[in-house]
Amino acid sequence: MFTTAGSLLLLLCWSVAAQPTPTENGQGGVEGFVTVRDGHFELQGKPWFIAGTNIYYLPDKAGMNSSRQAVLDSLQQAAGLGLNVVRTAASSDGPQSYWPSMQPQPGVVDEQVLKDGLDFVVDAACRRGLRLLLMLTNQWAAGGGMQQYVKWAGGGTLTDFYTSPQIKSWYKAYVKAVLTRRNSITGRLYSEDPCILGYDLANEPFNRGDDSGDVLQAWVEEMSGYIKSLDRNHLLTTGQIGYFGKSTPQYWQDNPPIDNAWSNLHQGVALPYNAVCEGTDFVRNHSPPGIDFATLHIWPDAGWACSESCKLEASRSYIRARLDASAATFKKPVVVEEFGKLRPAAVRNAFYAMVYDELKAARDKGQPVGGSLFWMLADSSYADYDGSTVYTTLQAYEQQPSVPYVVEPPTNESAAKDAAFFKFLNYEAFMRCLGRYANGSSSWNSGWEDTLALIKANAQEMAASRSTKGP
Repeated sequence: MFTTAGSLLLLLCWSVAAQPTPTENGQGGVEGFVTVRDGHFELQGKPWFIAGTNIYYLPDKAGMNSSRQAVLDSLQQAAGLGLNVVRTAASSDGPQSYWPSMQPQPGVVDEQVLKDGLDFVVDAACRRGLRLLLMLTNQWAAGGGMQQYVKWAGGGTLTDFYTSPQIKSWYKAYVKAVLTRRNSITGRLYSEDPCILGYDLANEPFNRGDDSGDVLQAWVEEMSGYIKSLDRNHLLTTGQIGYFGKSTPQYWQDNPPIDNAWSNLHQGVALPYNAVCEGTDFVRNHSPPGIDFATLHIWPDAGWACSESCKLEASRSYIRARLDASAATFKKPVVVEEFGKLRPAAVRNAFYAMVYDELKAARDKGQPVGGSLFWMLADSSYADYDGSTVYTTLQAYEQQPSVPYVVEPPTNESAAKDAAFFKFLNYEAFMRCLGRYANGSSSWNSGWEDTLALIKANAQEMAASRSTKGP
């Protein structure tokens, strides 16, 4: 998801010390590069699966020296759950109101911010046996992302990000600066560091209005080829949400049941929603040789016009269809790269259990399962902005309340005007007030420990698969 904090539209109990825990090689650090063979991940010749989480803010918070303890706490919590991968942002662009900017000007990196932020996180994760999946830009406005690139070029639309020669050269320059960087702490080149699992071309790239999917496809082909020319050690993927496009109409029924009013409002008239108009194509986008595995993101509370039981079954179909499509076409591992669910905890737990059980069953059948990363684990200082945050203590849940979205359908007014109006309405205070009352209900957080137990059990199951399960 990775929207701006506070965005209103899309949005076992134990303690762990902030010390590195035993890791893959038993001595601290991570060894060996993960590879792909016959549609499955391998590590040193054995099957390997992602059991991970998203913690998008790590380099940004690390760059703010006052927040480093929160970064270490988050990584230690991930290690304590037995996870092996953390997905995080490796970019922040232009003027930032809160985070330090890694790329303050197009094609220009801030060396100090990269030292304090990204270098620190790569080293700290590695010491805890965690590999990083790094996002190279963001389609959403958080951290600048594609919108900032287009602003630098004088304004325009999202399509310009994918087609402008100037913007593409800036993106390539930033990517090269990261991939060829030498870590100031470890002295190791990023391109030679096994603690980096790989890279997302972007977080949730779309090109809305292009039902052909050709614009995004051309960009994926160009950028994946460029990145592989710089670094052939690491895995690369699109970072997309996983909608089926024009090339595979036989799978359209397995696109999400998005509510028409939520996603399409033109002059007050709701239009029938069709994910093909998002400009992505799950099969085509993951077919280029430079793309090593496929991604999908599941957000059943983000506008799915459906009951809870319907959301659960639609999510199940979402996973199955993409595994089937990969097996039938491009034959690469499929990773549920984001999956998030609002509370009550019992409802969230049923969703998590379904995702994990589906992937285990598919893995046992030999399907191209790559693993999963839930959204998202966070330290207790992080506010639960989108309602999907997982904490490791009840106290954190009670201090950072969240409630289901209370959102009107989008209007055709500017986002800035909407944001100003919500601020005028004291909407954030209203949501926090609702959260206080929701947290007073025994059903809201009841079962939070079971969420952690599900995550930990899945991590153990996937780790055991290294020696007991084959493709």
